[in-house]
Amino acid sequence: MGIFKKKLIPFLKEHKQFVAGVAILFAVSFLYNTLSPYTTDDYGYMFSAVTGDRITNVFQIFPSLWDDYLNIHGRVVPHFFLQIFLIGPKWIFNIVNAGMYVALIWLMLSVTKQKVRKNLLFWIAVPVALWTYVPAYGQVFFWMSGAVNYSWCYVFALIYLKVYISLYFQPEKLLTKKQLTGLCIYSFFFGAYSELVSFPVVFVSFLLLCLVMKEKGTIKGYWTYAIPMVTAAAGYLTMLLSPAQGSRKGDLALGAIFKKFIDIFETYYQVAETMLVVWAILLVIAICYSVNRKKIIVSIALVVINFISMAMLSVASYSVARHYANSVIFLLTAILVLMQALCEKGTIRCVPYCICAYVLVTSVWGLWEGTYDIYSVHTQHMQREAYIYEQRDSGNADVVYVPRITAATKYSCKYDLLDMQINDTEPWPNTAIAKYYGVKEIYGIE
Repeated sequence: MGIFKKKLIPFLKEHKQFVAGVAILFAVSFLYNTLSPYTTDDYGYMFSAVTGDRITNVFQIFPSLWDDYLNIHGRVVPHFFLQIFLIGPKWIFNIVNAGMYVALIWLMLSVTKQKVRKNLLFWIAVPVALWTYVPAYGQVFFWMSGAVNYSWCYVFALIYLKVYISLYFQPEKLLTKKQLTGLCIYSFFFGAYSELVSFPVVFVSFLLLCLVMKEKGTIKGYWTYAIPMVTAAAGYLTMLLSPAQGSRKGDLALGAIFKKFIDIFETYYQVAETMLVVWAILLVIAICYSVNRKKIIVSIALVVINFISMAMLSVASYSVARHYANSVIFLLTAILVLMQALCEKGTIRCVPYCICAYVLVTSVWGLWEGTYDIYSVHTQHMQREAYIYEQRDSGNADVVYVPRITAATKYSCKYDLLDMQINDTEPWPNTAIAKYYGVKEIYGIE
């Protein structure tokens, strides 16, 4: 209680605008999560891959994950989190996911140790920019399976990256042995988290470490920072060498890889064209006005992560819109680093503010349209769910036919995802949906 009075209350009074802005951001994110129902894979991961029974405790998760590791994919770390939250009511996940969203914004704004409490305009502009530029936004942030695999991955990636960026800015402040041990453990699980994000983040962190060693002219005291990279590589290999992972690789013929490489970067350019132009202009301005050199290098490093992540899609078995969210997150963070650096130069600080104003003004219609679509999908889902329960409770649970839910914009968690099969040619995800609602069979109708 004493700490609350001495520290928390004064902080709240001193930073009222900042606290209010964060609270509103959390509340809006929580609302959108609440309006986003379970979708496709969510139903499947509620049940054990081994027994087919509903997972009701942590110990039932491990055999199911092992079966996935052998037969589906090697990405067991995010799916452990997913199945943990699928045990309980969805409102728990809604709260945690809203908190992770706020954490993502904070990390994007503070990756170079910026004091972000007074940058209220940035706190508003960054979520709006994500809303505007992230492909398959609802899948990345509101779909339960998607959020754990993608948006949570960005949070963990920026936490990892922040360690090496901090070392780059303050090479004299080294981690203690205890902190380094914790980082090694964290690195193993982060390495095993994502095929498209873990490798480029660890690789660029290694480059930053090399820069520190070069500038200091010694490896003494710094070589230990390479140990977490080794544990991250070990984690990555456990995912990559999964027996099921081979089926997720695309055609590895050189010609096929090159063709897919071109296709991917064509799509990437369409997704990120505006941000690439903004980043290039800011980079030129930053160089011309001699802003902090290290911030320029960190911004370039973030763009390198962005390019490597996209290049790795060339050997993947498939690519979908949500994969391109990786590029937006790191490219937007690179832009923020330059914008914050320019804010330190009084003569040109108006440039970042003009960019924020542009993002806010041009996104008004998208915010309204997306919010309406999220609410529309929620309404369709609630009506359909009520009908399913009505049929089940009246004894008509052998075969239930329900309208398929349609989403109009990328902001809904169901957009561009299979809602339900209309026949029995493919059991997924209908079998899991039927078990969830306690009916024998369920099919969608157009």
